[in-house]
Amino acid sequence: MIAKKDTSQNWKVIQQRNRLMEFQPNISASDLHQIKCPVLVLSCDRDIIPEEHTLFIYRNIRKANLCFFTGENHYVTKNNPELFNTTVAKYFDEPFKGEELRQ
Repeated sequence: MIAKKDTSQNWKVIQQRNRLMEFQPNISASDLHQIKCPVLVLSCDRDIIPEEHTLFIYRNIRKANLCFFTGENHYVTKNNPELFNTTVAKYFDEPFKGEELRQ
């Protein structure tokens, strides 16, 4: 679309975002091990981010909780903000338990 000089969307920005998803984040396990605070790792079962990447992050942060939104995709914050906000609020309201949150 960029080569065709299509102006219906900002294709350069879309290209940059796609490359970002393809090549980032490039975080090593040792970098993740340095995170000491509780973390809520969120993903969806229909996400564009591979599940193994999400699990890698979760397994390498000592105080990580994991939440997979079933039936949702990468745009859960836009498409289902109530579910997303309720889940995040629950995480902040309750102390870290060291176990997965399931929705």
